[in-house]
Amino acid sequence: DFDVRPDVVKCDVADPCQVEAVFEKHRNIKGVIHAAGVLADRTIPNLTADDFHFVYRPKVLGARNLNTFVHTTAVDFFVLFSSVASGFGGAGQANYAAANGFLDALAQERRQNGLPAASIRWGAWSGGGMA
Repeated sequence: DFDVRPDVVKCDVADPCQVEAVFEKHRNIKGVIHAAGVLADRTIPNLTADDFHFVYRPKVLGARNLNTFVHTTAVDFFVLFSSVASGFGGAGQANYAAANGFLDALAQERRQNGLPAASIRWGAWSGGGMA
């Protein structure tokens, strides 16, 4: 019998102050599932710094902030929603592939340090427009 109640918490995970506030308010967090992501597909000649940061911000900064503040509590799981794009790429998705590659590397680093982590490289979701 498990005494678990899932909560979906809305915050800007790229903002460290908001993430810290969540961990302060919810002190008994048993796990994290990080599923934030956006697309800004552009071929490299057309990719701007803004396009890169638009995709980078929720995935990479969000994961970094969650990883930083999750150390204030002992969690049983730390799951990152990555994409097959991190390994195979996709036309116009250099920014998305790089951001998801970071998630894969962060999960590996956590496991090497004896911390729970999984990075799930999702394929395309029907109707979702993301992989």
